[in-house]
Amino acid sequence: MYHGTPSANRTSILLEEYLEDSTDLIDEIEQVLLTIEKEGSGEHLWDCLMRTLHSFKGSAQLMGLDSIVSVAHAMESLVSEYRHEELNSDSISAALCFECIDLLRSLEKELSISGTCSQDISPLLHKISESET
Repeated sequence: MYHGTPSANRTSILLEEYLEDSTDLIDEIEQVLLTIEKEGSGEHLWDCLMRTLHSFKGSAQLMGLDSIVSVAHAMESLVSEYRHEELNSDSISAALCFECIDLLRSLEKELSISGTCSQDISPLLHKISESET
């Protein structure tokens, strides 16, 4: 008879699967942003970027990862703004999008090591908020 903690095992498996999927989604988000910067925009690229970002945010929401959700939500706003800036290559929105990717990777790494996300995300969120005004 099994006397372990099944809910802890399920949580561990879910977290492992989440981290695997989220790493792939972050990589995809970054690749689409780099393609947009390098080759210019196309409606399909923006749609792909928004879909992937939305999937990433939804997965984090399901896992209850509020800090990751907050950064992803802020990034959605940036992508929307960036989309309307006609892809100025030195765009503040573009630079902030890449900062979001770096922070998301850092949060994911912390999550994989400690099981939590305790990094202070407020400086980047504040920077994004200031850029939108």
